[in-house]
Amino acid sequence: MSTVIPIKNIYYLLSYAWDQLEQGELVDVNSQDSTELLDLFADVLGKGTEHIIRRGLEQNYIDITEATTAIRGKIQIFPSARHMLFEHGKALCTYDQMTVDTKANQVIKATLKYLASHKDVDSVLRKKMQGLVRALPDVSDKRFDRFALRGIQLHRNNRFYKFLLNVCELVLEQTLVTEKEGGNRFRDFVRDEHRMRRLFERFLKNFYKHHLPCCEVKSEKINWWVDNEIDQNISLLPSMTTDISIRGNKKTLVIDAKFKQSVFQKHFNKSSFHSDNLYQLFSYLKNMESRGGVDASASGMLIYPLVNESVQEDYKIHGHDLSIITIDLTLEWSEIEKSLLSFVEKYQFGLAKTA
Repeated sequence: MSTVIPIKNIYYLLSYAWDQLEQGELVDVNSQDSTELLDLFADVLGKGTEHIIRRGLEQNYIDITEATTAIRGKIQIFPSARHMLFEHGKALCTYDQMTVDTKANQVIKATLKYLASHKDVDSVLRKKMQGLVRALPDVSDKRFDRFALRGIQLHRNNRFYKFLLNVCELVLEQTLVTEKEGGNRFRDFVRDEHRMRRLFERFLKNFYKHHLPCCEVKSEKINWWVDNEIDQNISLLPSMTTDISIRGNKKTLVIDAKFKQSVFQKHFNKSSFHSDNLYQLFSYLKNMESRGGVDASASGMLIYPLVNESVQEDYKIHGHDLSIITIDLTLEWSEIEKSLLSFVEKYQFGLAKTA
């Protein structure tokens, strides 16, 4: 993208995409002046770690096996006899012990250590990361690698940890990509069009899910509307899956999120909207007609991030409303929210009340 999306807006995109908006709002990034994404992650993880230290680190039971004179837990009889511990008034015992040395805390500490030593992180933030590492003396030092995040189990009421682990995972993923390509700098995924397309899609879906509580908001598969289905090999037809389907009492809206350099394609110096995007969306709408009800006259919307010019065009094609719209991701976040809500206002879905 030629347009630079402000760091704070990237943060909100991620918070929505991870379905962690409430947890993301616990960390204030308004004071973040840097334009570097790695600085943002360091700032967020630092403030988030301070929050969980104040609240109390996650604790869990782990199995401890040791030779002891104080019998506790389960006695390992045969290993104790084999090592002649009984003769010395000891026994090998296995017992549960509550500890903060959990995998989740180990991953957070490993990420803090990585950021504390990364030359591209702001020096003030690096010093803060070093101090937080020292504030976790009871958490083991583990390698920051592809296996670090495996097997972590969190309680349902511990969503803030999930948010912080999402940050850790993103830092780890980008680090692995950088190492694979032989570089030594953090790879900014904002420049990765494929990654940003997925982020933009997930953001829009969770944004509307959050703000349209009276509607069903999801990605869904659409079946082909074919004649004599029994006589035809339907499995050979390509699958159709929407980015976002919003279904209310009166209307269904299908949204396709497109993160492209331009809304337009050019042919013989003539500009037009991307044909493949329009054909795909219209195919969804036509094949949904067979469902009847609110799907029979479903509307469609293509949403692009704004690059060079603002676009909002509305068409009526074969009974279906179809809109092509751009959203300016460089605006203040409150303006972005207002714009996205205005896009669906005419469908009377029923917006959530805002404070």
